[in-house]
Amino acid sequence: MIDDTPSIVGDKAGDEKILAEAKERFALSEEMLSEIHRECIEDLEFIAGDQWPEAIKRQRSEPGGERPCLRVNRLPVFLNQVINDGRQNKVKIKVHPRRDATKDMAEVKAGLINHIQYNSDSDSAIYDAFGYSVRCGLGYFRVATEYRPGTFEQNITIKRIDNPMSVYIPINYCTEPGFADMPYAFIVESISKSEFSDTYPDVDMTDWESTAATDTETRWLTSEDVRLAEYFVRHKIEKKIYLLADGSVVNNLPEGEEAVDSRTDEDYEIRWYKLCGYKILERGIFPGREIPIIAVTGPMMNIAGKKVLSSLTRFAKDPARMVNYFRSAETEAIALAPLAPWLVAEGQIKGYEKQWKVSNKKNLAVLPYKPVSNTGQAVPPPQRIHANAIDVAVINAAKEAIDDLKAVTGIYDASLGAKGNETSGRAILARQKEGDTANFHFFEALRQAVRRAGNIILDIIPIIYDTPRQIRILGAEESSKVVRVNQDYRDEAGDNVRYDMITGEYDLTVDTGPSYQTRRMEAADTLIKLVQANPKLANVTSDLLAKFVDAPQEIVDRLKKLVPPQLQDDQDGSKGDPRDKALIRQMDTVIQNMQKEMQALVAKASGKDADRQADVDKVVIRANADIQRAKMENAHSFAMARMDGNGGTGGINEEFLANLIQMINSILARLNELESKTGTTEPAPYAEALSQGGQNEPA
Repeated sequence: MIDDTPSIVGDKAGDEKILAEAKERFALSEEMLSEIHRECIEDLEFIAGDQWPEAIKRQRSEPGGERPCLRVNRLPVFLNQVINDGRQNKVKIKVHPRRDATKDMAEVKAGLINHIQYNSDSDSAIYDAFGYSVRCGLGYFRVATEYRPGTFEQNITIKRIDNPMSVYIPINYCTEPGFADMPYAFIVESISKSEFSDTYPDVDMTDWESTAATDTETRWLTSEDVRLAEYFVRHKIEKKIYLLADGSVVNNLPEGEEAVDSRTDEDYEIRWYKLCGYKILERGIFPGREIPIIAVTGPMMNIAGKKVLSSLTRFAKDPARMVNYFRSAETEAIALAPLAPWLVAEGQIKGYEKQWKVSNKKNLAVLPYKPVSNTGQAVPPPQRIHANAIDVAVINAAKEAIDDLKAVTGIYDASLGAKGNETSGRAILARQKEGDTANFHFFEALRQAVRRAGNIILDIIPIIYDTPRQIRILGAEESSKVVRVNQDYRDEAGDNVRYDMITGEYDLTVDTGPSYQTRRMEAADTLIKLVQANPKLANVTSDLLAKFVDAPQEIVDRLKKLVPPQLQDDQDGSKGDPRDKALIRQMDTVIQNMQKEMQALVAKASGKDADRQADVDKVVIRANADIQRAKMENAHSFAMARMDGNGGTGGINEEFLANLIQMINSILARLNELESKTGTTEPAPYAEALSQGGQNEPA
């Protein structure tokens, strides 16, 4: 958090106004969210196992009338199906240049955002919020800034908001998805009084404790805890802007210049306060235009101006309760079957009461009885009074309740991995897709939330990364590199580059799909199936397969040597026989060396006399023309070699190059002859180098 004024000392009258307004706004937000929070808590408690109404639990727990309250908690399986589907299909941010921007800078900013996500463990923050949106209809994460230890440089981070019920927003005032236009917001936490005193030793709580008996103050201070709140305010700023004749827009009109047009522009400043109910403890400015709290919501409706949120749990609770009721009844009937009472005549088991008392608990070999009653009349043996058979209706009702659970969540057997009537792979995938389609609105809410987080980060990058520094960026294939920003330097390729993080305007889009690691494993699986179908493909794909399964680089390099030369990539990304390209590179060296030697001989021969100078000039003109032709022919040969897929030297005209070298050597010999009067004659070594078949370059 950028905080230029961290002191708790401020203007007393101004602070009292801010505190009074904050308390009023907090109470309003709390009222708007009270029903939503209550339903969210009920959803979470139900998932955690509290699935029986209190009145029924008390009734079934009365002494002497105990009955089972089973919890067959099937619901988490349905919820995790949606949540884990979202985790597997990552939402990726892509940056695009818009105005005064370049594609290279867009890639750098996209790489920086990817690294911010990776370095912040944003998966934990974002997908925890997504999980809460599925479970209870509401989850949050946030964008923040923090200083890098030991420096004055700040970094952007993405942080979790562990408790969705700790965020208070006036949601009925918000119209944008995910409450993006929230005018203010609170994130509250409770800490002990001792921790508060250690963190803010300059705050005297005596006066506050003496007035904390009012209803409003008890929300902020109890006998043990102190409630703290981060308070964000989106403050509107109006300023005049001017359009000049050259098309530029300025905030201040230059002296002596007239504006073509002018208007009042609206911008926003995010003011941040850390406060308790008694005092503003810290204050600062967040460097963006939106409050950096991102909501991930479930299905939402506006009913007569009141927001109503739902979750995947909300209407699945009743079918889940039905499963519990019927399973408990079924279990109770089965459990009571061995406890059926005995029908005996009076006095028939006199003297054997102990054995008969435990007959429903122990397997006794013998149960003695008297064949006569107390009156001496003969009676039949004791008989067990069998309990009623388990009602088939109870079993069928339990099955129907499970079907209701599937229907309410939109997740059927195929999505849960159970075998159905489908036999073909296409039919199974179509059945699984039904579950994804039924719950697509959750994934769309996640996409919108990540897009908003990306826009907030993109908005504050020019403010946070405004000085020359090194940053790490993460590419699409999760490969990282370090670049320098806001400064000129030479990159690894030796090119002069400058990555300006301040200027330019950029847009972003988000894409949903499997992670790079998942795509690699899918590609490896596809390659394995192709090789199994056509074993000959192993000769040309073994190195790729080893790479996709993360084999050691030594194995990848060794397998790559077995791939035919025409399929191998050179360092420049081209394909072809490496022997061809070695020869081409040698010819290029030869041509460059000949040009240097010609220049040296011309320098020696110049200034001797006018006639000889004229001869030298003619030779130089012809030699330069020949050298240019040689360069063009060599470039043509290089292009042909890149396109050649036959593994030979069909793209290189060796005979022509040899003749050309011989001609240039004769020209250089002429120059040596012209210079003979100086006593300097040097043989040209190039014909010998070429005759060695392109294996060695000349010294």
